[in-house]
Amino acid sequence: MISRYSIIGVFFLVLVSIFVNIEGRSISQFLTQNTKGTKWAVLVAGSNEWINYRHQADVCHAYQIMKAGGLKDENIIVFMYDDIANNTKNPRPGVIINNPHGHDVYKGVPKAGLCRRYVNAKNFFNVILANKSGVVGGSEKVLKSGPNDHIFIYYADHGGPGIIGNWKIKLSILIVNRSLICDSLKLIRICIIVFVFLLLSAMPNEVVYAHDLVNVLKKKHASGTYDRLVFYLEACESGSMFDGLLPEGLDIYVRLQRNLMKTVMAHTVERVLLLIPVWVSVPPLEFKGVCLGDLYSVAWMEDSDVQDRKLNSVHRQYSRVAKRTAANLTYYNYGSHVQEYGDKVVSFDPLAAYMGETSKNHIHDSVDAKSFSTSSSRNVDQRMQY
Repeated sequence: MISRYSIIGVFFLVLVSIFVNIEGRSISQFLTQNTKGTKWAVLVAGSNEWINYRHQADVCHAYQIMKAGGLKDENIIVFMYDDIANNTKNPRPGVIINNPHGHDVYKGVPKAGLCRRYVNAKNFFNVILANKSGVVGGSEKVLKSGPNDHIFIYYADHGGPGIIGNWKIKLSILIVNRSLICDSLKLIRICIIVFVFLLLSAMPNEVVYAHDLVNVLKKKHASGTYDRLVFYLEACESGSMFDGLLPEGLDIYVRLQRNLMKTVMAHTVERVLLLIPVWVSVPPLEFKGVCLGDLYSVAWMEDSDVQDRKLNSVHRQYSRVAKRTAANLTYYNYGSHVQEYGDKVVSFDPLAAYMGETSKNHIHDSVDAKSFSTSSSRNVDQRMQY
């Protein structure tokens, strides 16, 4: 008599073989057929100020990967406030690193892109929808993709439930929400709201709301101007941007580093409060107080640096990155959990279909997962502010 466990085992093996066959067929198709479409990349660092060094470092590193993979500058759109490389606090003027022992990732990044106050939600959405007339400032490059094109979007920023955006804005919204539900005088609530409104009016960044982002992606799909789209997101509570909102059938695959209600981990460079001997790789002391990169972002980028992107699928990278981030147990004993949304079948495409092929001359810095010490990205900001 066949046991229930035997049936489950056979079913599992069949399921695995189906996935392997789909992945192999996708890679084989990429290797044997000429690519008809163009590869596009939209890279966004949504924050500013020295304390948020890591977000611009992440985006600069991502740009180097795309550029080394053969993507043309005309097809790479960079959103970056650009106040880090030449910041008066930068111990290495004109240089940005994304790794404790890393090389300069800022060199070559387009300086005429969307920077300063032009890094905002409105411009981001208009770029995706190829609405050139709606883009204010910068190079006015938009995602003018065609039906056979592949699109890669990478967004690094702070986040909260249903939003991604400047951490000060997120904190202000939280204050308003709390003031509306607490049992206090109505006058005090109004004063708080007015104060927050004035505060927001001076902010260089805007909040990107989950419903707005998903609606823009739906419009992009309806326009028939891409074949497949891969979206990597680095932000706290990033799962809330897509969970229950992004439908299947849009040929969009989303990967992010965090579930619905947990914070992202950032590579810390602080030696303070470290009460045990340092055996992990620690950046130079001059970078004390800032993070050089985010755990999930550095993981997928260092993986992209060293892997053969023609033979490795997006799904295989997901497996490696998920293992690395979850196993990043150091002094703080924190890790990060990678999640997927959207059409999983897209993940069986080779990385090269979105990032280009790995260049033999590409300089990369590979650091073992356990060589980083981590701290909560949110805690880093709060510790530095108060």
